[in-house]
Amino acid sequence: MSRKPIDLEDITNYAVYVLEGHDIEVCPWQDQSSSGFYRLSLCFGASAALNRVLRPDSSLTDSFNFFVKQDHLGLSPADTARLYGTGVRKMVDTLSPKGLVVAVDVNANPEAAAMGIVYALQEANYFQTDMEIYRGLTTVRIMVDGEAFVTKAERGVEIARLGNLQRCLATVTPTDEGLSTDGFAELVERLWKGREFPEMVEYVGTEEMGLINAVCRGSGRSGQVLRLTVHPTTGETTTRDVIIGKGLVFDDGGQVSKGEHMAGMGGDKMGALGCLGVALYFGQHPDELTRTLEVILVLAENRTDGNAYLMDEILTSFGGKRVRVTHPDAEGRLVLADAIEWAHANFSDIASLQTMATLTGAAVTALGQPFSAMFVNDNYWERMTELKEAGERAADRVWPMPMDPYYANLLLDPVADLRNTGKKKEGGPSLGAMFLAAFHPKDWPGEFIHLDIAGSTALDFAGGTEIAEGLPRAAGIAFTIERLRKK
Repeated sequence: MSRKPIDLEDITNYAVYVLEGHDIEVCPWQDQSSSGFYRLSLCFGASAALNRVLRPDSSLTDSFNFFVKQDHLGLSPADTARLYGTGVRKMVDTLSPKGLVVAVDVNANPEAAAMGIVYALQEANYFQTDMEIYRGLTTVRIMVDGEAFVTKAERGVEIARLGNLQRCLATVTPTDEGLSTDGFAELVERLWKGREFPEMVEYVGTEEMGLINAVCRGSGRSGQVLRLTVHPTTGETTTRDVIIGKGLVFDDGGQVSKGEHMAGMGGDKMGALGCLGVALYFGQHPDELTRTLEVILVLAENRTDGNAYLMDEILTSFGGKRVRVTHPDAEGRLVLADAIEWAHANFSDIASLQTMATLTGAAVTALGQPFSAMFVNDNYWERMTELKEAGERAADRVWPMPMDPYYANLLLDPVADLRNTGKKKEGGPSLGAMFLAAFHPKDWPGEFIHLDIAGSTALDFAGGTEIAEGLPRAAGIAFTIERLRKK
């Protein structure tokens, strides 16, 4: 028995396995070479109840049929992913098969169905001493209606693998040997180099980032800011899109302490993991970009000790703004603010800037799990419908939330330029978005999008009928890819 603690090598192997290790094949229905496999058919339009699995008869010992009522034709991509995920989980939990064929109905969205299948297959048990990943399942074949749907389903598999990376690493908390800020940065570099992308990972100095440094003080570890760049196939463009991910490797609440709510706070880095997924996708598919993409990962750790930053302490941001700390557990917006100012100082041609973060518990209360909270600045408010539709197409749903001067006024402070929480306990998600908006140059004409994924990632790890127990849901990756890719 090994008594070695989990270290970065173990975590790297875990990440590579999630991204590459499982044999998932997409093929047309005409390929029937599936001997020895269990088969799952989800038949749209049948007259049985939703979510019911029927036992196979004696002549079909390797087949399950999962029936859907007639009125479920035309399911949304998100519901399609959930439906196929539920069917696969029932198969895996009931039979523990070694091989599985899933026949995707002609009426189903093949990309969404493939995403649901791959999310459902991911288990949480990698670090168990007697684990059997995927319960021993070694090969999965996804059968779709002809070659035209193969490409779409393969894209769904690829995006879901990136989502599974986000989900799985959310369960890993920092140690000196593992996923600390330095360890996270090294893991990113290993994954990036392993794909031999032309641009290198850039370590951005944090010496002048006063907000990030303050948040990290109590942990005794330095923050890290990483820059990943992907150019379109045609080369670097004069304008660029920027996405910034919050990567709190752990957050115990600082001086206010989360208490029992500290469980699951290894998942406070899911924004950075989501942005990493977007970077890895476009690194493989630069032909789908219209502009140069800059991905910035902000890695920090909010911990309590005698050096932790204090209530009422006044901090100075990278761009010189003074912020009074009115809540040490509102640290995510602080680290993102430094990165926003750094981006504007280094790129004069930003067409759009998106932040992705598990930012507010209030987003969980407002929307629950089905939607990420989405904010867009006033100049681009008319894009809300288009962005919402992008989330629907991607099976990664978003819901518009308000950005209004009312919330900005609640962040004004008599002592400093800003406070990091509002003067009233209301509108928490909007207050977080307006705080971030204050760090853009006033004359910047670009589009600002903020995605709060605290609710949609389900950080309580409650599981669900379509995913394995012990893992959160993925969020933000598919939406952002759909938003940025050529149509």
